[in-house]
Amino acid sequence: MTPDRPIEAGDLAMVVHRCCDEALPYGFVFTVAAVSRLPFSSCRFCDHEVVNVGLAFFGLAQCRSYPTAWLRRIPPLSEPESTTTHTPAEVPA
Repeated sequence: MTPDRPIEAGDLAMVVHRCCDEALPYGFVFTVAAVSRLPFSSCRFCDHEVVNVGLAFFGLAQCRSYPTAWLRRIPPLSEPESTTTHTPAEVPA
């Protein structure tokens, strides 16, 4: 797995750029439901336009989206903490 691969459905992503104060806050993390490529898109709050954009969809029924260029993919953990094996401590007799 390469860290530079494009954002895909199922990835965990974090907002690192936004166009206005009404957009998602910096650091907002979400699971990408789908990714689509469009010739342009605009912010529903400030009408800022982005051309030739990849959009990452999230939320209920994929009704919200964010430009993939404004996101950073969060790589999965190599070993979740819940699967880590521990050696039991020795109990003194």
